Amino acid sequence: MAEQPLLDPFWFWRNLVEQMGKSVNQNAKENMQSEEFGRALAHVTDASVAGRNMTRALMKKYFEAFDLPSRSDMLALDERLQAIEDQLINLTATLNRLNPDAPVRAAQPTGTAPARTRKPPAAGGSPPSSAAPTAPPSSGGTEPDK
Repeated sequence: MAEQPLLDPFWFWRNLVEQMGKSVNQNAKENMQSEEFGRALAHVTDASVAGRNMTRALMKKYFEAFDLPSRSDMLALDERLQAIEDQLINLTATLNRLNPDAPVRAAQPTGTAPARTRKPPAAGGSPPSSAAPTAPPSSGGTEPDK
């Protein structure tokens, strides 16, 4: 064991972790070379694959019961949408080649805009005429107004 250097508060923990790491590595090396470890690892792998397959089958039944799209349905939809986007890009390029002077317009939003309830201030900076009148400043006293 190495001697503790002065002014190193974490020396003990660093040394402890180092010793534990060496011990774990030595034990793992010995255990991994045995036949039992190989058989146990094969069983764990088989169980993991079986669990994954069971989960996949249950999720498929769940999606079908609630009429939700599965992963393969979403991938097929994605591929179809990508093909449509590619066709739109090709159509746009063809139209631009046929009429290069045509203005390019962005797609218009389909919804209606909400009603505007606030009016912008007048150009002179004065408050709008419909604003409520302000109260005169108080005299600073504690007596109530009469």
